[in-house]
Amino acid sequence: MWNSKTDIIEYCSLTKEYKKVFNSVLSKANLPDYGVVVMLDDNDYSKYKNPLWNDLARYMNIKQGGVEIESPQRLLKLMESSKYEHLIWMSEKACRKNCLEFAWVLFHEIQHFNQNLIAPELSEASFILQKFLGKIDIEEPKIQNTVPTEMDANLYAWRNTYNIFGPKKTDDFIKRKVASGNYTRSFSLLLNQGLEEPYDVCCKTSMLINKYYDKLKEHSDKTPINLDKIYNSLNNKS
Repeated sequence: MWNSKTDIIEYCSLTKEYKKVFNSVLSKANLPDYGVVVMLDDNDYSKYKNPLWNDLARYMNIKQGGVEIESPQRLLKLMESSKYEHLIWMSEKACRKNCLEFAWVLFHEIQHFNQNLIAPELSEASFILQKFLGKIDIEEPKIQNTVPTEMDANLYAWRNTYNIFGPKKTDDFIKRKVASGNYTRSFSLLLNQGLEEPYDVCCKTSMLINKYYDKLKEHSDKTPINLDKIYNSLNNKS
């Protein structure tokens, strides 16, 4: 249970070019031999009733978080099988992005998997921050990269796409994102962070929780998540 041989479920057929990129990503990611499944879906659930599946892609620790009952049938069946602890899911829309963005999204989700290996409580911390930072007054912009796990995943994606595609293509991609309007602030924040300085995701997460602890606690107390336990554990690891 939970520890079947790592597998790829390829509902979305990849061209030779995309397959080469996909294999390069997996080679760099060095996933473990057991317990992980990567699903390349041929469906886009952007209007699905459970907003969890409205995103481009998602990482889940099924054993830790439990089966998401309100899920598309093929995903529900996979989770209920208890064959894999970790799921990295890519929507059809993610698989049909240009090659570099396809790799970026996949690297991003793989880093969420890596974060879970480092500190499983990061997943719960990320949930609290993403759900409630938008509901309280904060000094930081209310964007994706304000959440440390998201910044860390994008830094990982940036560093690794840079290695695969080279500086020009990667820099051009980031410039397009900055200029696009929808991603301007998040990618500007990413550029400000840069790749030179080390990024301690546990430390950054515990610092952000500590900064807005009282306001976050008020909201997190309405969930099953123990904010004190998360904060203390991350603080000890940073």
